[in-house]
Amino acid sequence: MGSDEGVEGYEQFFRAVEPMLRRVALLYTGDSEQAHDLAQETLVRAWQNWSKLSCHPHPDAWCRTVLRNLATSRWRRAKLERTRRTDRTLSEAGPSADHLDLLAALHRLPVKQQQALILHDVVGYTVDEIAEELRTPSGTVRSWLSRARHELSRELADRLPETAEGGKS
Repeated sequence: MGSDEGVEGYEQFFRAVEPMLRRVALLYTGDSEQAHDLAQETLVRAWQNWSKLSCHPHPDAWCRTVLRNLATSRWRRAKLERTRRTDRTLSEAGPSADHLDLLAALHRLPVKQQQALILHDVVGYTVDEIAEELRTPSGTVRSWLSRARHELSRELADRLPETAEGGKS
């Protein structure tokens, strides 16, 4: 592969995966600036490894793994700060209070549950694909998804409007 072909291939790859990486990173961090930084750092690493990565069967999965690892490293270094970040207003186009509540609740989940939920419900992966990407049994992924959804629904239930019968809608 010539260097022009490599650059062109990378540029095509960049345009295809960058929006998805930013969305996933935004869900991991709850902060658009940090999401942008994580996506950019991931794509720089992809460029640095492009000669090998361009032959990889799923370079987008490689990028999501790098992104997830970078996000996890940040979480470990700044666990307390992460809690404060979820309470701030996102700089994206005017998120609703419900959106902010959902992000805050998502960030209170254990990291593996967050990752499984984002990969399943945002990226659109099947349980088996998530299990392969996170290198864990499918049953564990199903458990993470179930626990995450249960916890989110429990946490967000008190925010739902009351119905005429006095129950939650």
